[in-house]
Amino acid sequence: MDELTGKMKTYNEQLTEAQNSQQELEDLFLQSKDSLAALQAAQEELNEQQDDIDAQQENVSDTLTDLQAQQQAAAAAAAAAAAEEAARIARQQAAAAAQSNNTSSGSNDSSDEDSNDYSNDSSEDYSNDYSNEVYTGDVSTVVEYAKSMVGGEYVFGAASHDAADCSGLTMLCYSLI
Repeated sequence: MDELTGKMKTYNEQLTEAQNSQQELEDLFLQSKDSLAALQAAQEELNEQQDDIDAQQENVSDTLTDLQAQQQAAAAAAAAAAAEEAARIARQQAAAAAQSNNTSSGSNDSSDEDSNDYSNDSSEDYSNDYSNEVYTGDVSTVVEYAKSMVGGEYVFGAASHDAADCSGLTMLCYSLI
């Protein structure tokens, strides 16, 4: 009987160990389930953050494209304004030279109708009508040629009928006399 009691005791101890092991395994299984759920939640959060980053990157890209288009438009507008200002200055200088030549050629009529103020802003039309002034000989040829260049393209250092700067225009005009 002692032997049977000893075996029973051993059996109970093994059963208790097995139950403890089973409980530990169940606890580990629950912990791994919780860890898996936490990892899945973290993965979902990372996916959402990646989606947000992708959307922000697309917005930045769109904004950059818009800014580049605005920069190109501003550069084109600035170039056009600079060309217009250069043409205005060239017309103003040509008109001043024509006025100076008119004064030096003996036509000193100083009536208000014939005097021109070239110091106004760039919106003024400088294609003046010189038909009231009297030009004789070669001066009228110079003035007519200069008038034909009004509105022409301004190119620094150029001296042709297609494009000229202020000194090129003067040189072209006086090459006719």
